[in-house]
Amino acid sequence: MNGSSRPLLARALAWTFAVWVVHAVLRLAVLARPDAFGLPFVGKVDWYIFHAMCFDLRWITVASLPFVAHVGFWEHRKAWWAQAGLWSLYGLHGLLLVVTLIDHETYRFMGCHFSPDIFSTYGNTAAGRQLLGFLSNDKGGRFLPIVLLLGAIPLAYLVARWLRTRRWFSDKPALKGLLITFVVANLTGWLYTEMIWGGGFRAKKLAPVWSVWWTSLREARTSRVPDAEFKTLTAAHQARWKAENASDSLWDFPDAKLPYWKVPRGGEHVAPRDSQWNIVLIVLESHRGLNCGFLKAEGATRDATPFLNSIAPSAEVWTRYQCPALPTVRALTSIHLGILNHPTKNLTSDNMGLANRALPAILGQAGWTTAFFSAADPAWDNQTPWLRQWYQRSDYDRSRENDRDLFAHGAKWMRKNLGKDKPFFVAFMSKTNHYPFNPVPGVEDAGSGDLQKRMDATMRYTERSVAAMVDSLRREPWFDRTIFVITGDHAFPLEEHGSSSIGYGLYSESVWLPLVIWGKHPQLKPGTRHDAPASHLDLGPTLLRLAGVRKANHFTGRDLLAPVPEGLMRVTTGGDELLVTTAKGRYHGTLSGNPRERGAEAFAASDILERTPLDPGQWDAELLSRARAESRLLEAVLQRNGLCPPQPAEGKQGD
Repeated sequence: MNGSSRPLLARALAWTFAVWVVHAVLRLAVLARPDAFGLPFVGKVDWYIFHAMCFDLRWITVASLPFVAHVGFWEHRKAWWAQAGLWSLYGLHGLLLVVTLIDHETYRFMGCHFSPDIFSTYGNTAAGRQLLGFLSNDKGGRFLPIVLLLGAIPLAYLVARWLRTRRWFSDKPALKGLLITFVVANLTGWLYTEMIWGGGFRAKKLAPVWSVWWTSLREARTSRVPDAEFKTLTAAHQARWKAENASDSLWDFPDAKLPYWKVPRGGEHVAPRDSQWNIVLIVLESHRGLNCGFLKAEGATRDATPFLNSIAPSAEVWTRYQCPALPTVRALTSIHLGILNHPTKNLTSDNMGLANRALPAILGQAGWTTAFFSAADPAWDNQTPWLRQWYQRSDYDRSRENDRDLFAHGAKWMRKNLGKDKPFFVAFMSKTNHYPFNPVPGVEDAGSGDLQKRMDATMRYTERSVAAMVDSLRREPWFDRTIFVITGDHAFPLEEHGSSSIGYGLYSESVWLPLVIWGKHPQLKPGTRHDAPASHLDLGPTLLRLAGVRKANHFTGRDLLAPVPEGLMRVTTGGDELLVTTAKGRYHGTLSGNPRERGAEAFAASDILERTPLDPGQWDAELLSRARAESRLLEAVLQRNGLCPPQPAEGKQGD
């Protein structure tokens, strides 16, 4: 029903709706274009656009409501005061349209939001001088960001003018209909994005710019680790690292501001070509130790690993290997960077300015060809900008989201592009064995009810896919000089301790993984099984040794082929949950020292299923203190951007 004449209120409502329409256009402009380097910004636009429009509708409604109410209240009382409110609404959303566009394009170029943090890192004249060069080489449209920047506000004006010709936004607006529409649309969007189909990483990528700034400024008020504590934590870490790596003491920590950064005494070294080795790293989704037949002697309860069973007798196997963090994105950053993960923040989206030397980047700079193949969309949790700097090639396509196609495609690329003249490091990340373990063509029918059987079926399918890839490479001239490293990203609980929530309690079903290193490398001893605690943090040092590279790095783990030191411990964190693994057993506590939901728990090393609790009071308090200190130091290092010296421009990886 139309009311009395209210042209100012109608303009306010039309502008609010027009702003939302333009935000939808800007969302499409960023989501449907490749990033600035030609890689997909997101792999599945349809998984993002509806959420984006719902998020935008909510915040635009909330931000506009006080101004619209102001205009409506004063329009027939003090028209000039209502006009001031209307122009304030124009100004607010005009400014936000500009900043939103800058935020979107910053994400396309840098993989992070436009925030005080990123501005303090890159807001300098050197970065400014390169801006036009970046825009002119934008693979998503040369100078298109400038067109969008100049066109956003005029487009909103034109949409608002057009809306004013419609009945609902005429001088006698349909207030009741508009109110019902906005309420229903907001409620429906909230239910869908928050209750029906949420997504933490998606929500973070789609966060409106005002929310990004608010969060950044609020976190900036959080106290940093004091310098004195930082110095103490650094000394403790370096002493621990030296104790764990006593058999290779020829390393120095040259910079007190970089606790992890170490350089080899006598200079860096790359082995001669005839002593360099190729590496294929295969990270399998949710490939948990409990389902590995070759680990039954250590406590595995099922057998879904025909390929690993077949190569384990001629490989080296680590029987107490665990992930230091989960889910997948945190596990992958631990593998590549060799560090623990922040207990609450996601490094891939919160630390985009972090200087680092990832494992494949070190090998790439030493002359290796590097490539990463993923069955899952790397853009989902913001891996894409990291993969771009770590690897010379990053490969994902929506049509290859099952493991058979992934490994077949990767093998074809390897046969076509790799040779004996240059070593390579190629990594794979699978997907099919992902909760809820739905079958794809080629997966045996395991029914719909038993998740254990469904996981067995998808794990066996993944193993067959890996075996087919390996078999297709056996005739390549470089095969006998190639090491295959096979592990999982993390495990997955299937109600062994009453929950199927990933990371619940950090029990073995969540963190215990296979690690098999297989090949004819002279330093590998076929059939060797290692029972010392180990984790993803140890892959970097181990694979550099096997490749024949000795270079400065910030890996916090140890060479798994070196003698095992006394007192070795490995740590896994997940939020406030803390797992400490030693030769003695496993202890479950909290990082903060606050009471744990299930209480502190301890289990003997032989009790891999963690069924018979020990008295947690018998555990050394100093051990827990060390574990908490390592996590605290990691927070301080990330706060200070203190992994390594700034990356020299000539050393960065290609697209």
